[in-house]
Amino acid sequence: MLTNIRRMFRLSPKEQQMVQVRPKVSIDFHIRNELVFLLIQNFSPQAAHDVKIGFSRDLLILGDRSLKELSVFSKLRYLAPFREIEVFLDPAERFFQQFEDAETVVEVKLSFRGDARKTFKTTITHDLAIYQDLPTIINT
Repeated sequence: MLTNIRRMFRLSPKEQQMVQVRPKVSIDFHIRNELVFLLIQNFSPQAAHDVKIGFSRDLLILGDRSLKELSVFSKLRYLAPFREIEVFLDPAERFFQQFEDAETVVEVKLSFRGDARKTFKTTITHDLAIYQDLPTIINT
């Protein structure tokens, strides 16, 4: 009987590909204690390989350094399942000064491979203006 059940649930290679879990990689901005961070996250049980992250505009961090210079955006060979990488960018006040007379929309282009070597690409659009007027806690 167990053999019959196994045969019923045996999947063809094409069916296996259809149900295979793909990596779900996301990039998001986060503000904590008036500090700005960028989070690179893999929300899936499958690893992401050869993760490449590009930005539609150059963002300055730590005062005058280009965000694009960080190797995590071009040389991330492996992002483990359910892994999160947090990148400190700048204190919020200084980070948002670069947007005073500039466009606040930033497109982030992601590409990565799953374990089956299939490449996935996505674009995430962030409007950083939403963070500029959030209330903050003042420590006394």
